[in-house]
Amino acid sequence: MRRSIRRSVLVVVLSGLFTLVAVPLTGSPAQAHNFLESSTPAKDAALTVAPPAAVLVFSERVNPSFARVAVTGADGRSVTTGKPQTSGAQVTQPLAVTVSGQYTVAYRVVSADGHPVQGVVKFSVTLPTPSPSPVPSAPETSAAAVREPTPDGTEAVSLTAAEETRRWPYALLGVLVLGLLGAGLTVAVVRRNRAASAGPE
Repeated sequence: MRRSIRRSVLVVVLSGLFTLVAVPLTGSPAQAHNFLESSTPAKDAALTVAPPAAVLVFSERVNPSFARVAVTGADGRSVTTGKPQTSGAQVTQPLAVTVSGQYTVAYRVVSADGHPVQGVVKFSVTLPTPSPSPVPSAPETSAAAVREPTPDGTEAVSLTAAEETRRWPYALLGVLVLGLLGAGLTVAVVRRNRAASAGPE
């Protein structure tokens, strides 16, 4: 009788132990913890165009109230803009990447069952070097008069070489006219003096 009781107790204990071991091994995938399935940019991606956002896709829905994403450059400065946007199992964090370098995406989310998930994804960006701007050519000297400041605060007009070249014939003509007028006036004065000196006899 005692042996039968002992055998029954032993069978119950062994059955219990088997159940404890078998249940975790045969559990359905739905009972597994949440994890990161994919990311954009992908892990260790080398980009030549600045990504507009970091997109994280998890295996299960995440709680929008506890989604946190921080994206920083090699100097530790944040390049995130605004708050992360959650849709089901996807979390999108807008970015503003303007310089080349390595960037780190650090995330921490909470699954619908309350299990926290956190990790890090790194990627690099190499932006094209902008071409130098063309040097503007020196403005051509206009033939118009150039105004220059004078000590008394007024503006003096100075002519360019081209303007002076065009005006010198007029100046020469003016000198000749003045010379002729002066010669005529001199002749008239001389004649008048002679007539005055001769007088009536």
